[in-house]
Amino acid sequence: MNNPHPHMPSSPYQLGSMSTIVQTGTGELSTLLEKAEEKLLLESLTTSAGAMLIQDEGIYLCLFQKNQLYLPWQPGKTLCPNSQHLHSLRLFTPEQEFYIWAQRTGSGNVFHYRWRTEMDIKPNKARLTDYVDARQLLWGKVEYYDPKTGRVEMYAGRGIRFSLPAQLIKSQVKRGSPIWLHTRNYIAYNELGQAGYVDCRFIQFAAEVTNGG
Repeated sequence: MNNPHPHMPSSPYQLGSMSTIVQTGTGELSTLLEKAEEKLLLESLTTSAGAMLIQDEGIYLCLFQKNQLYLPWQPGKTLCPNSQHLHSLRLFTPEQEFYIWAQRTGSGNVFHYRWRTEMDIKPNKARLTDYVDARQLLWGKVEYYDPKTGRVEMYAGRGIRFSLPAQLIKSQVKRGSPIWLHTRNYIAYNELGQAGYVDCRFIQFAAEVTNGG
């Protein structure tokens, strides 16, 4: 049977199992950003990672490189995570994610982190974890794309406009294309064997999803 929605995957959810390592803790925001660069970029020899920064004034989809957040179409300008206004920050590659979030307290913010990786797993340190891969359709379609700067602008003809770097998107960007966010959602079981989601990480964005994935 043909897919009645050609831009929609025939199965937006996929089940699987994967060996994964998880590390959690707390720390100063600047220290956690340095740790994120070490884990995501330096140890894996990756040049940059994707980022979603949520602060009081807005949400930014951007890139993370050399311990800085930036938009490629704004050369020389960086986005600065603010310890007073930050809600959360996801730094991700297809194989791993470093997630930072703020806990509000009466004496200031406490910053927590969770690093999850599926790279270079050593059997004695990893745990086999069930997961569900999911794809969420972003608002709008590609209305504007500048291949020189990498700026992709999404719009649905009404409501909000937002931009994201083409470097975050797996497949070729074309005007009119929908954009999907691919997430991996991890499952744990309680003592009764009941399953529930315990974690979620970003994997990548894709300009279109073909049938079967």
